[in-house]
Amino acid sequence: VGAGKYTTGDITVSAVPTETKTITANGTYSPSNGKYFSSVKVAVPSNAVALQEKASNEMDDAKYMAIMGEFETALKSCIGPFEKAFELSNDDVVKASVAEYLKNACYRFISEGGEYSAKYDKYSAFVAQ
Repeated sequence: VGAGKYTTGDITVSAVPTETKTITANGTYSPSNGKYFSSVKVAVPSNAVALQEKASNEMDDAKYMAIMGEFETALKSCIGPFEKAFELSNDDVVKASVAEYLKNACYRFISEGGEYSAKYDKYSAFVAQ
C-alpha cells in the first residue's frame, strides 16, 4: 500500500494527489513543492443501500428486522474507511462531505453509546463549522 492509500479487506480508500499552487504577487499561479489531497475516493463494495431499500419494502416484521441487521452490519463496515478518507483529505469541501456521511452513519448507532456517540459529536462539530 503506497502513500495516500489505505486498504482493508475489499475496501480501498485512496487520495488523489494534486500539485499545490500559490498565487504570486502579480496574480499568476506557481507550483509549490508540497502535495495535498484534493479528493478522496472510497471504494466500498457494500450493499447497504440495496438492503435499506429492500427492508423498506418488506412487510413481514421478522424479515424486516433480519434485513435491517444486515444493513446495519454493512453500514458499520463503511465507517472505518470513511474515517480514513476524512483523515487523508486536506480539502475542506471533501472533508465536509465525508464528515456528513460519518455524522449520519454514527447517529444511527448513537444509542449504542461509546465510540459512536463520540464519533457523532466529532463529525457533527466539523460539519457545523
